[in-house]
Amino acid sequence: MDLAHDRQVFMGGVSSIPFLAIDAWARRHSVGGDGFTRLVRLVRAMDRVWVEDAAIRAKAPPAN
Repeated sequence: MDLAHDRQVFMGGVSSIPFLAIDAWARRHSVGGDGFTRLVRLVRAMDRVWVEDAAIRAKAPPAN
């Protein structure tokens, strides 16, 4: 999946992957119905962890 490039980057960090990006990916790969629902839940769960980790890394002091 190459959805990470669809997130917004701003001074305070990064945003979640937009629903429209997930929807476009699913359409391109013929994922619909229950599979789409599962895909959205999975991407959202993984993305939430990634965004939280990115926030922690942004606050960490630079490595020497």
